[in-house]
Amino acid sequence: MTYGIPQISNYDEIIGRVDYVKSSKQALFARYYLNDYDYPAFYSPNNLMWSNNPGELMRSQSVTLGDTYTLSPTTVNSFHATFTRMRNDRAPSDQQLSPAVVGINAYTAYPHDLRMEISSYFNSGCGNCAPGFFNTNTFHFSNDVDMIKGRHELAFGADFIRSQNNLETGNNQNGDYQFNGAWTGDALADFLLGDMSVFDQNRPQLNALRQSMPALYAQDTFHVNSRLTLNAGVRWEPLLMPSDVYGRGAVFNLQDFLANVHSKIYPNAPAGMLYYGDPGISKSFTNNHWGDFAPRLGLVWNPHGDGRDTLRIGAGLLYDVNEMYYGQRLTSNPPYANDINQSTPAAHLANPWAGYPGGDPFPGLYAPASVNSTFPGYGLYIVLNPNEKPTYMGQWNMTYQRQLAGNWMASVTLMGSKTTHIWLQDDVNPAPYIPGTCNGSACSTSSNENQRRILSVLNPAQGKYIGQMLEADPGGNGFYHGVLGSLQHRFSHGFSFLANYTWSQCIDDEDFVGDMHNSQYQNPYSRAAERGFCNFDYRQVFNSSIVGLTPTRNSLLGKITGNWQIAPLIRATTGAALTVTTGKDYSYIGNNPVTDRPNLIEPNAVYNSDIGPGLKWLNPAAFQSNAVGTFGNLGRDTIRGPGVFNFDFGLSRVFKIRESKNIEARLEIFNILNHTNLGAPNLTQTSSTFGVITTAADPRILQIALKYHF
Repeated sequence: MTYGIPQISNYDEIIGRVDYVKSSKQALFARYYLNDYDYPAFYSPNNLMWSNNPGELMRSQSVTLGDTYTLSPTTVNSFHATFTRMRNDRAPSDQQLSPAVVGINAYTAYPHDLRMEISSYFNSGCGNCAPGFFNTNTFHFSNDVDMIKGRHELAFGADFIRSQNNLETGNNQNGDYQFNGAWTGDALADFLLGDMSVFDQNRPQLNALRQSMPALYAQDTFHVNSRLTLNAGVRWEPLLMPSDVYGRGAVFNLQDFLANVHSKIYPNAPAGMLYYGDPGISKSFTNNHWGDFAPRLGLVWNPHGDGRDTLRIGAGLLYDVNEMYYGQRLTSNPPYANDINQSTPAAHLANPWAGYPGGDPFPGLYAPASVNSTFPGYGLYIVLNPNEKPTYMGQWNMTYQRQLAGNWMASVTLMGSKTTHIWLQDDVNPAPYIPGTCNGSACSTSSNENQRRILSVLNPAQGKYIGQMLEADPGGNGFYHGVLGSLQHRFSHGFSFLANYTWSQCIDDEDFVGDMHNSQYQNPYSRAAERGFCNFDYRQVFNSSIVGLTPTRNSLLGKITGNWQIAPLIRATTGAALTVTTGKDYSYIGNNPVTDRPNLIEPNAVYNSDIGPGLKWLNPAAFQSNAVGTFGNLGRDTIRGPGVFNFDFGLSRVFKIRESKNIEARLEIFNILNHTNLGAPNLTQTSSTFGVITTAADPRILQIALKYHF
């Protein structure tokens, strides 16, 4: 069955600007921008799958003030102040169902939110469909001074950003009901029986994150002579980790867990789990890094002195400004949102909490008291690394440019980079597989997953309160190198031309995926086993564009056909790097979502020689599920998807009416050849459509516009 979800959205924009030249030395400006975006959620009583898109009402605003002051003929000062605010109100349709309406006996926090996942069949709702609001305010101040001293062009300045992130997200507040075939081998059969593979529920998560980002820089461009220019600079950019205004979150200390040391703020918390207010625990739950200095150096050399060829060499150390949202789920730790994950037969669809000690723990205390707070069994915890090191990149490049005859220029660039401390995430409380039988039954099953977790084995009395525990791992590394060749014709004789070709390779331990929400490692004990191609590793990329003007003649036909701007654009890439997963937890390691990968048994038969009308890109016979209690040998991002070829075309002309008035006519055709660019195949081995391509990019699209300028 193929179906489409209606997508209707409305944009409204307001742009305002003021420019004021106060004197010959000073100029001021102001800018204002507002964008309203309305994307309603849809509901159909005949198709629950229409509920898979969230409804959103967003407003983005920006105000910028600037002052440029000429201090002297050789010195200029520029000051900018910017305030931006983004508001995002999200909610499903007010006709959407709820678990209570369909007869599920569990606490319902919101009357219009039903989230079910039946692997390889259908879903209702989605994680991003849950009700909530997301408001971000950012204050940005910068000042730059540029001066000329002889052969030196000096620049230095300061930058300061203060960001506020206020949000409330329902996420799994009504529960997330997952069926993946764990009991019968077929997800739909499990659904009909009500036997869930995973049930997850929590209270709404609240955040009031704050972060400051200061920076200073200094730079010198030194013109050694007419053929050689040197550039050197340094930037100071410390990492100051964000923190919740109310100090919500937790850290875990294994030594305290083993010594049965409890928090003084929440005495009922499991041993080793410490909170803001406990000795040595800051609001950010990790260390700040003040000594982040990033140098950079560049060289521009004209070897022959005639200006026709140039050699450019550059290298630098660049610190990344961390994503403020990365650790936002710390505020979901017990006793706050109390995210509880069940994967036992007791978690039945009709009454998910029937087998849970004490019954349904929700709603519980929304604002937990310190002394009397209760903690759920096997709650989900998100914790930062005690020393969350900043991500930085060492980057280098060398370019040779050559001016050719007739306004043509060719260049070749060698480039590379090494990224250190990529922020990843790992489950540090996995459930290792125990072979054999225990008391007449298998020692390792999906029903005793929590009891097999490391902390439960080390200290059953305290470990029973901690389920999956995701910890930030800043130990990832990435490597990139490539060659870029380009050919350019500057605009003359009625046309310009640009073509470039890139061959590159990117390898990393794992890719940064945003906020901490799941384990990235198939084997929690081996980051090295995750090393593979980056998910943005497109090995070959080709781009070409031409802008040409049709000639004009004195005849009537020549005046009609002349002065039209023609702009074709071609882009071609090889396929993206993809990862195949099994879809089932054969390793019994307890990762949620499942990260198991299969074994590759036919390396030379991975792709079908002819995908045929069934669009079977991958050969299922080349893969075999990993044996129970083991991890598959297939690497991450080792499979390639289909390549992409796209040809767009633009045609436009400006018709003069009067000196200050004209009409612009424009025709744009995207994918003019109507070439089918196939999407990625289904990458879940247990799916009935494994290896099959079920999506494609847009077909040919035309749009025509008339614009009146006055």
